Amino acid sequence: MMVLSWLVLFFIGGKPPKRENIPLTLKEISINGVRKNITAPLEKPINVFQKNPEQKIDLDLKSVETTNLEELLDVKMNKIDSMTTLELESVLNIAEELIIRDAENFKARKAKLVILLLKENKFQEKVDDYDFNSILQDLASFNLTTDVVTRREAALISISNYDREELLGLEQELGEELWVMLNSDPPVPEEVIQLKMNELKRVGSALDRMDDKLSANIDNNLNSPIEDLVEISFWRNISRGDFEGVISDSIELIDRFPHSLTGYFFLIRALELSGQSSEVYKVLEESALTPVEHQFLQARLEESSWEKPSDFWKRIRY
Repeated sequence: MMVLSWLVLFFIGGKPPKRENIPLTLKEISINGVRKNITAPLEKPINVFQKNPEQKIDLDLKSVETTNLEELLDVKMNKIDSMTTLELESVLNIAEELIIRDAENFKARKAKLVILLLKENKFQEKVDDYDFNSILQDLASFNLTTDVVTRREAALISISNYDREELLGLEQELGEELWVMLNSDPPVPEEVIQLKMNELKRVGSALDRMDDKLSANIDNNLNSPIEDLVEISFWRNISRGDFEGVISDSIELIDRFPHSLTGYFFLIRALELSGQSSEVYKVLEESALTPVEHQFLQARLEESSWEKPSDFWKRIRY
C-alpha cells in the first residue's frame, strides 16, 4: 500500500520531499537572513539569590521573575552532566518559559539545544528533527555583536589566490634579479642593490601580512558561533550513520562557499567513515583551498582523528 501510494503521488505530479540541507541553510541565514541583535558578551546575571540560587524554585515557573529564572538556568546548566532525564526536563521547562517571555533570548535557546542533545545522545530519547532544526535556525539568525564573532564566510578570503600567486611570482622574479646583481661583473652599485633588496623585503612583508590575516580569519571562522551550529548539524548526522547525507550536504556547502573549511572537514570525515578514503586525495587535489587553508584543514583532521563521532554532544558549549 505504501509503494502504491507513492506511485500514485508520483504520477499525479507529486514527488517525495527534497532533503533539506540544514548546514547550508544555517550559513545562508547567518549571512543573508534577518538578524536578531543581542548585546554581547553574554554575561551571567547578578546573583540575586545570594547563598542558595535554587531556593523556592519548585513554585510555578510563571511566578518567578525573569532575572531570577535566567540565573537559575545558568546554575542548572552547570550541572546537566550529572542530571537524570526528569531533572533535564525541569531545566528544559525553565528554558522554554524564558523563550515564551522573550523570543530573542539567545541563552535560553542554546540551553534548549544542549538539553535536547543530551536527551538524544546520552539517554537515547527520540528528539523531533523539526523542533531541533528550528532551534538551530533560530540561533543562526542572531547577530552576536562581539569582536570575536562578527565574521562571515565571505570575509574569510580577503585576498584571492590570484593575488597571492602574483606576489609569489614577483618575489621569485626579484630574487632572481638580486642574485644576478650580486654576481655581476663588473659589480652593480651598492645603492642599486639596496633598492632591489628593499623591494624584495616589501613583497615578503606583504605575503607575511596576507598569510597572517588569512590565518587569523580561518582561526576565527572555525571557532565562530555560526560554525558551531553548522558543525552540530553535521556531527548529529554523522553520529546517526547518515554518511551519504553528510557528503551531499557538505558538497552543496562547498559549492556555495568554496573556501568552507567546515564543509571540507565533514566531507572528508564522512568519506573516511563510509569507507571511501580513496576519494579524499581527489577532494583535496581539486579543492579551491589556498596552501594556508590546506594547512589548517590538515591540522584539524589530525587533531580530530581521535574524536568519536558519537561523543560530539559532550563537546558542545553552553
